[in-house]
Amino acid sequence: GDKVGLIYSTSSGGVKFAVSSNGALTFSNVNVQPESSNETTRAFPVVANAGGNHLVATWLNVSGGTSSIAYSDSHDWGASWSAPRTLVSGGASAYPWIAAHGSKVAISLYHTSTAGTPDTVPSSAQWSETYLESSDEGTTFSTPVSVDATPAKTGPICTEGTNCSANRELGDFQSLTLDNQGNADLSWVHSFNNGSSTEVLFTHQ
Repeated sequence: GDKVGLIYSTSSGGVKFAVSSNGALTFSNVNVQPESSNETTRAFPVVANAGGNHLVATWLNVSGGTSSIAYSDSHDWGASWSAPRTLVSGGASAYPWIAAHGSKVAISLYHTSTAGTPDTVPSSAQWSETYLESSDEGTTFSTPVSVDATPAKTGPICTEGTNCSANRELGDFQSLTLDNQGNADLSWVHSFNNGSSTEVLFTHQ
């Protein structure tokens, strides 16, 4: 109908959703994650529409030398949001993405078991394209699993955009979508040499 929405991070550790019910003539800005001690600008927050006024969102929190993946959802098309929950902690995470359809919610991300933040992990850290899902509208999620035995990259991931001088070969995101049967399609970058030699990979659930 006339509903339009977008999600964005703030410079004060928050995530907000801008929602319009009149075709984008006016917007209201609603907290998804209130202001916090986290840094939320290292990766795009992502929102998906599951249908039936159910929206789901994920984003990267960086705080105190650690990184984690957070989740929240709305059952009134963004007018209000559930309290943020941490879905992936331990190790380090980067660039989460989310998709939803009906009762299924799917999240993908780059993850390493090495503790830290994307920019500060040691050169030995191995990043994997990682996946988790919910079949009950986001109430519970599966344990994160790697979808490829070959690491996507080794070493730090620079999340400073055009300010990066190295470790930028994964770009700004990896992503997924759900097909008409609710199966996940994932796409991500694989770096051969932690430099300019890369390829884009795809897998189907």
